[in-house]
Amino acid sequence: MTFNLKEQFFHSSKFCYCIPVRAGFIAGSVLSIILGGALSVLLWLEVVHQYSQNMSDKEYAAFVAAGVVETMLFLVSIFGLVGAVARKKLFVVAYAYFVYTHFLLNLVFAIYLFVALSTSHRTNIVNACQDVLVDINSQEKCTKLLNTSEYVYIAITSFILLLELYGVLVVSRYVYQLRQERETEYPNCAGPPPVPPRHTRTDRTP
Repeated sequence: MTFNLKEQFFHSSKFCYCIPVRAGFIAGSVLSIILGGALSVLLWLEVVHQYSQNMSDKEYAAFVAAGVVETMLFLVSIFGLVGAVARKKLFVVAYAYFVYTHFLLNLVFAIYLFVALSTSHRTNIVNACQDVLVDINSQEKCTKLLNTSEYVYIAITSFILLLELYGVLVVSRYVYQLRQERETEYPNCAGPPPVPPRHTRTDRTP
């Protein structure tokens, strides 16, 4: 029996070795509803509360974009949950594509934020350490603390992205499983092939 990596990795009907992939899809959609709803509420409250005070136009646009994305995640996750419970392929596929897009957006944002923290923001914080702290040893400790915070950011962000990537894998497996079930249930949408007419031969007497 040959080992097929594609079948085991992308087309498996289980995740975590024993749990049905449909249960994982339902759990993931419920988690997306909770997180997407909570984040969207927090982001929109932050936009309303901070814009009138000290939020710049770029920060305002970033918060609005994030609020729109998380609100869409909340709404699409509801469709995904309904699709998984009722086995509606259209809802499931729509949720799957949005999950793919959401993962890519989070990946791009994580890279952008890391670059921003390690360049301009790093310089500002180092200068602040030197301005506030007079002792050279304290300045070195402040710089080391900054380096440690970058490592913590990398570790936390990588863990979150890996979890989301595994969720993407579970979603992909269930989409494939649902397509296989549809193909098995309806192997020929046009119906059975027509039966050719039977021609009977009759003897004719001259």
